[in-house]
Amino acid sequence: MAYNSLKSYWVWRRKKEAEEKAWRELGVDENIIAELRDFDRIAYNSDDRFYKRLYDVGDFYEEIVEDNSQREIMTVEQLLD
Repeated sequence: MAYNSLKSYWVWRRKKEAEEKAWRELGVDENIIAELRDFDRIAYNSDDRFYKRLYDVGDFYEEIVEDNSQREIMTVEQLLD
């Protein structure tokens, strides 16, 4: 299954907007909220790059590695091979 970057972003963004709303209701200073937003965005971008590359390597690996699973031997010729 491939990594869906856009879906991941929308889920993350919805969660962060809810957090910011809760912080504002609790009276947290806007400067602190802005710093947290910047930190969270940096962390999200790092995770996003990791997952994009992780799934790219998995697809590449499956294309290169040959299937070495043992086949069922039905004839003498197959046994000798």
